[in-house]
Amino acid sequence: MKKAANASNGASSEEKRGFLGLLFFAIRMLITVVVSFALLSTISYFVIRRFVVVPEKPVPNVVGLTPEQALKEITQNKFTMTFEKYEFSAVLDEGRIVSQYPFGGVKAKIGSQVRVILSKGSPLVSVPDVRGDTEVSARIKIRAADFSVGNISRINDARIRKDLVIAQDPPPQAGAPRNHAINLLVSNGSPASEAETK
Repeated sequence: MKKAANASNGASSEEKRGFLGLLFFAIRMLITVVVSFALLSTISYFVIRRFVVVPEKPVPNVVGLTPEQALKEITQNKFTMTFEKYEFSAVLDEGRIVSQYPFGGVKAKIGSQVRVILSKGSPLVSVPDVRGDTEVSARIKIRAADFSVGNISRINDARIRKDLVIAQDPPPQAGAPRNHAINLLVSNGSPASEAETK
């Protein structure tokens, strides 16, 4: 009886060992397959990126265009456009493309991005104070500060000597873009002095 029981116990432990061995073998095979698949996928990805050639063509030059014009030009050439930021420009009006990367004419892969920067317009410059100056002196100061002389109006004012600037627009120290026109109000002196000159 004991021999039969020992024999059945021995057979049962053999079966367990055989089953565990089979289970470990299956797990090892599964891990090997997963690792091999991951390794092959990674290698394939880098091989495709390295050796599959995407055609290149020159990037269109969109500097000076509006965003709508630039987008049309870029998409027609099979690139995509990305807006980066705004920058002041003394040359280009507000809303125009100031710069781009890649630069116009440079070859890039079809479908790649063209990054653009838009103009905020001319940087604001402090308006000079020309009140109390002669008209001639005011004109010189205005031009020296990169502004232009706008309309000059004249009024009689007995308190202020003839040809002196009474007021200006924009006012002193205000910020204005370069080449902005500064309008002046100039004294004609008293009506009597004006009559004398006639």
